[in-house]
Amino acid sequence: MAYLQNSTFNAVTNRRIPIVLLNADKDTLGQSIESSIINTNVFDVTRKNADSTSTEQIEQEVADGNYLLGIVIPANTTKNIHLNMKRAVNMSFNSSIAPKFVSADSIMIFVDPTTQNSFRQSVVSSIREYVARMQMQFTLSEIQNEIKKQVPISIRKIEIPESQLVICEQYAQHSKVRIIPNSTQHNVAAWGLFAVFFIALTLSSCIIEERSSGCIMRLRLLGVSWWQYYLAKAIVCLLVCHLQWLIMLSLGVLLFPLIGLPTLAICSHWLALLVMIFSISTAAIGYGIAIGIVCQTQQQATSFSAISIVILAALGGVWIPSFVMPTSMQMLSLLSPMNWGLKGLYNLLVRDEDLYSVVPSALALLMFAAMSVLVANLIQKSRKSFIR
Repeated sequence: MAYLQNSTFNAVTNRRIPIVLLNADKDTLGQSIESSIINTNVFDVTRKNADSTSTEQIEQEVADGNYLLGIVIPANTTKNIHLNMKRAVNMSFNSSIAPKFVSADSIMIFVDPTTQNSFRQSVVSSIREYVARMQMQFTLSEIQNEIKKQVPISIRKIEIPESQLVICEQYAQHSKVRIIPNSTQHNVAAWGLFAVFFIALTLSSCIIEERSSGCIMRLRLLGVSWWQYYLAKAIVCLLVCHLQWLIMLSLGVLLFPLIGLPTLAICSHWLALLVMIFSISTAAIGYGIAIGIVCQTQQQATSFSAISIVILAALGGVWIPSFVMPTSMQMLSLLSPMNWGLKGLYNLLVRDEDLYSVVPSALALLMFAAMSVLVANLIQKSRKSFIR
């Protein structure tokens, strides 16, 4: 999953997008737009001859999946803009001229229908930016030329500095040490959490098996309390969960770079990370104990554990980020303990925050574990078949 997501993150920056370009203008503006698109090094441009290719053919090429995008610059684009600029300048010097402009054809952008909407919007927005920049420069040049014809004095070329308003983009972080979010940071947290919760399946099956074989009854006859029994199970499972987390983190640091993925950047707050790992593991163990007490057979426990963990993962944002869910699903996601654990891990592995940022998530997970064990204990005491 990390490898697949990483290829999606780098789809635009590391791969050239195949497009087909038909420049029927063959004049200043069309050539400027064509050069700008080619020089970006983002697109793999195939140019078609306007004399032998029509707009319908370009559309058909894209519809067949041969190209991701098709761009058609209509004929007389430069000529029409030149006439409109001439008309606009003449109107500014002579108010009697009627405001009549030549309607220009649209630059057509055909998009492969299989393209995802988010990817389409980002690519088309880039092309719109190139076209708007070239159009602005050409329009300014045309206005200057027309003013020279109207004004007897000499006018120097209007020089406008590029990038007067610079837009700087970076990920928002609280601390000075910045961890760049990537596929590794997200997937180690999400799938590590998902894997640890499957301890509930093993733990619940083990409790039911020991209950069916009479092991629990013999322990009770030896004076072992229920809380001692729970604690012994929890300690062993806690060690297993911590070992799972160690393996997942080691994969992110050691293995992922060998297969071309970003290296996992471990947060600088080790205590906070240990608190979150302990809280998530404890919640999973408490959930497993509750299932082992409530269910009567191993088949029930296995089925319920697997299905419920998958549902909690789906609601919690392990597979689909919660922010893209509908509002009703976002409200339901707040009930999933995986959502609480994921928020805490993201605060550490993605936002590089400190211990205080994970305290709410950790407390919620510990309360979930305590409530699971208490409910299981109440159900257990209500059954006459158990030795008290």
